[in-house]
Amino acid sequence: MVSLSEICSFLGSQFYDFGDGTGCLRESPVVEPNVCYLSSNYIASYVVRRLCLNNAMADKIDALLAQYPQPFYDYHQVLLHRDIPYPFKHITTVDIATKDGIAIKNVALTPEDWVDYYEYVNLLFYESVRGLLKGLYSTAQDSYRRARGKFDGKGFQDKTYYALGYYEAYKLGLALYTAKALSIASDVELFTLTINSISPLATLYDSNMAGVGDLNIETASIIAIALYSDLPYRLQPSIAIGGAGAGVTGIAIGYIISALIAIGIVWGVIRWLRRL
Repeated sequence: MVSLSEICSFLGSQFYDFGDGTGCLRESPVVEPNVCYLSSNYIASYVVRRLCLNNAMADKIDALLAQYPQPFYDYHQVLLHRDIPYPFKHITTVDIATKDGIAIKNVALTPEDWVDYYEYVNLLFYESVRGLLKGLYSTAQDSYRRARGKFDGKGFQDKTYYALGYYEAYKLGLALYTAKALSIASDVELFTLTINSISPLATLYDSNMAGVGDLNIETASIIAIALYSDLPYRLQPSIAIGGAGAGVTGIAIGYIISALIAIGIVWGVIRWLRRL
């Protein structure tokens, strides 16, 4: 079981306070212990503030983001309902600054079109979420189905999988997020179970569901948002209904209410005519 408290504890362990009112979450304990990605901190700040309820830490992360503002924080920014460039462009890592021996970096767009984006599950899920943001529900469903087709029961076998030989945990988080947004209850259950089967939780995992290497803050943040935030449900037009099926249920109820109002108006006219 991937608990929110464990994720919050992990994020807290990666926090570095620069002592000038700013701070950042270092990407990972082993692979990148002295690197802070603004892109990862952008999405992690939401988790720290809204889910972990640590405003003091989030304030310092946000202060760093304000110190080095960027136009783009990787495609995962769409999970926070911030629009993304489309069609997809390739991305690259850029150096921003160095503070206290910690390299501050970000992810930037390149001019090159990502022509084979459909071979990457993460981009298909981002395309689906963007479709929901734009009201393009058919596009959202089509992109989700294409990504879903690459799931083998344990993880997603896309182009990155064949290059690495391992599954990527954050893609399960994207799948869960999008399934919730589309109100696909069976997939919500499936992907929740699959995430909770990874032990220990890590950025990569193998076919035995064993975590490989360490965990990074991007993966932890995406999984936290998918499991514990209401962001997926808020993509639906009628979120006020609440609950796992809020999107589709809310839309249906909205139509029913509209129809009842229309019927009421017509019936009122009929009664008025009868009095003539």
